[in-house]
Parts: sequence; structure tokens; C-alpha cells
Amino acid sequence: MQQAFEPGLSLVVGAPRHALGALLAERIADEGRPVVLLATEKEAPIARAMVSRIRERGGCGRVLIGHPTAIDLGVSGAEYLALGRAIREIHHLVSMPERFGARQADDPVRAVQEVLELGEHSPQLERLTVWSSVFASGRRTGSLREEPFTRELAEGAEAASRAAVRADAIAAEARARLPVTLLRTGTIVLEPRLTGELTLGPAQLLVLFLLSRGKEQLFLMPGRADGVLSFLPAEYAVKAGLVIARHPRGARGIFHLVDSDPPTVRRAISILCMLTGREPPHLFVPSLAASALLRAPGLAPRVEHLRNLLEELGSSLEVSDAEARAILEPLGVVCPAFESYAEQLVDEVREKVHDVRIDARSLERAV
Repeated sequence: MQQAFEPGLSLVVGAPRHALGALLAERIADEGRPVVLLATEKEAPIARAMVSRIRERGGCGRVLIGHPTAIDLGVSGAEYLALGRAIREIHHLVSMPERFGARQADDPVRAVQEVLELGEHSPQLERLTVWSSVFASGRRTGSLREEPFTRELAEGAEAASRAAVRADAIAAEARARLPVTLLRTGTIVLEPRLTGELTLGPAQLLVLFLLSRGKEQLFLMPGRADGVLSFLPAEYAVKAGLVIARHPRGARGIFHLVDSDPPTVRRAISILCMLTGREPPHLFVPSLAASALLRAPGLAPRVEHLRNLLEELGSSLEVSDAEARAILEPLGVVCPAFESYAEQLVDEVREKVHDVRIDARSLERAV
């Protein structure tokens, strides 16, 4: 029996495992568009919770069980054909290591290939938006422009970043044959939670570390004082991303969704120290030295989380967002300043600090 789908639907792939998944699906449904969430059997409970929130807001949503890396996305032939005929747009949230907000990583290369193939079988497709990350490049220094990743970058990337670079590059190449919009975001913060769990991203770990010190004076801090933090509130990321995904100039473009005036590490930590009731640190030490300490046996149970934070603090990467600003600024869409949401970030961690205290202590030993 052939599966029926609402015409003009928006397919969202990767929502249950991505920091922006729930919010993106809700905002699309708020526009009056029917939303279909592709989810694996294991992800189905989270996806159904997302759909429940959509319906509570008066939107139209449903879950389609499949798999982003399977042939035909793991659905039946009849479903695949019916889905293709009904699709108006596709949003693919690239599944990457937890550095990029993914709760569990699949093969991002295979997933983006399958999504692009579905796009080629969707005659009514208006836009295919791929949500990647500025950190997919694996670079921590120099400058990153809104351009396709080079072959040299892919070949020189570390093993952990190589698949992310390739997936991003494949999406960029597909712009020649499909209306693809490639979005690269900064580090997502303040994403909504469907459960009581706290996502331990770099921003949350930084706050957790400061809270763990109590009133103790913090003399040393890992990182570059003059480096910048690429934090990006989830609400802004989704709003800006959808504006670009709907804009005529967004088709076949590459755009960086970042804070155009990011806080320096020193400024951000000073603000967080003030909010957590302690004096700011006197000295900053190279994060590479701190990273070496993380390799000591028996340290953190979540080493990757901690390493991600140290990389964030030690980054001097300059991210260009001129193309994104050319679309967003005339429409008044501007990233909020770090000062405007720092207190919310601290409150979020304070509420859950007892559940993740061990990670803060592990980071404290690394410093």
C-alpha cells in the first residue's frame, strides 16, 4: 500500500540527534508547513516528542521511520516515491561528533549523499538546506571564508574531521545541480531540551568549571585571552538559517551563521566570572598544554567534551560571514551579544549542576 504524504511538506533529516533539531522543526511548522521527521527506530521516542510539541502549537508533523545512511533512507520504495513527490524542501542536519552538537554520529558522507539523491527525485523541490558547522573544517587558526572546502583541506584534516570535511564538500558540489543552501554554524548554545538532560557542550562546560571552583580564586585559565568564542544561541541560528533558506539569494550559496562581533575569551570569562560571583583569572595558558594534561590516564570520563572546550578556548580562527550578513542585516536579523544571554547560560547550568559535577572536577584537574 502506498504511503500518503501531505503535499508541500518539509522533510527534516537528523533532527533527534542535533542541537537545532527540535527548534528547527517547530519553527518550520509554525510557518504552516507540514513537517516530516526522518528518525531511526532508536530515535523514534525523541522524534515523537518533537512532533507532540509541534501539534501542541497547532502545527502538522509526523515521524517517518528510516535511517539517513541507508539506501533510499531506509524506507520502502513506495514511501520513497511518494515522499519525493510531496517534498517542497529538505533540511539536513549533518550528524557529526559531539563537537558539532550531534548526540550520536553516523557516517556524515553517506547521509548527505542519500539526502541529495532524494532531492534529485523530488520534482517540486524548492530548497535543500544542509546544516553543517564552521568547525567541520577542523581548523583552529587562520581564516575561514564562505567558500567550498578545498581538496587540500580534506586531505590534511585529522581523522576525526575528515568525514565532516568531505560531507561539507559534497554538499557544496551539489549546488551545481540542486538548489542547495549550505549553512555552517558556530557552537550552538541554549538549545531547548526535550528531557531533563543538560547538553554538555563547550559553553556549558565552561560555566560548570567556573561554578565548581566555589569562591576559590582562579589564577590560571586555559586558552588564548585574545581568542574568540563562536557561541551562537539556538533561537538565532534557526531564525537566521530559515531566513537564508527562504531567500532567493540563498540558493546555491554558502553562509556562515556566527556572531559577527564575538566575545574574546578574556571578555567572556570575565562576564561569566561576574555572574558566578568570583574574580576573573589573572593568566591564560596555551590550551595545547592543557590538552596534553587531558591525555593523562584516569582523567575525565568525557574527555572529548573537555577537549572540545579547550579547543574552543584556544582557537584563533577568524570566520567570515559577509555573505550571510548581506542577507540578514537589511532584514534586521542580528546575532544577540554574548552579554545578553550569558546569565541565561549560567542559570541553565546551575539548575543541573549536581548531575554533571564530575565533569567540572575533571576539567579543574586539567587546569
